[in-house]
Amino acid sequence: MPRFAVWLIVLAILVVGAPVVAMLLDMAMGSWSASAVEHDGTVTKMVFDRNLPRPDWVSIPPGASIVQATRVVNVHQNRDVQSLSLSTRERMRDIREFYRNRLAHAGFAVTDLGTGPMNARTAAFIGVADILSATRAATADTISITIHTPEGLFVTTLVELRWATNKGKNEKRVPS
Repeated sequence: MPRFAVWLIVLAILVVGAPVVAMLLDMAMGSWSASAVEHDGTVTKMVFDRNLPRPDWVSIPPGASIVQATRVVNVHQNRDVQSLSLSTRERMRDIREFYRNRLAHAGFAVTDLGTGPMNARTAAFIGVADILSATRAATADTISITIHTPEGLFVTTLVELRWATNKGKNEKRVPS
């Protein structure tokens, strides 16, 4: 890659933030998938696509954009987890309240973990502002939401959602 391109990417990250640059690069790459053979011989399938379906309780705040969506499945290991990375210009307080309200309305018990087990210096160094964790006892569904510190001159925040659904329950899924 020419040095000019590298400096252009660095400049873009400084101006609009890494989430926006990552979203643009992901849009340029398009959807893709991969398989991995685990140590026990089972196969894990991974799909990377901004338009992956998600449960109806995985909401996107107004004005947020999907950076990337991922699904990792290994049937033999009973693993089916998904993640969604979002880019938003909303304030952390508004993002946190959006997810607290939406998840509580969907029957989840929501816990604000702050920065989790990290001390303030570590959280600041890796850019974590807040972590929410929620579980719905009726279905055993879980979700974790990490809100990162804002970055870039245009103040963009990365929000990462990771969830696992109980396969035994029928659930409505919404496309992106």
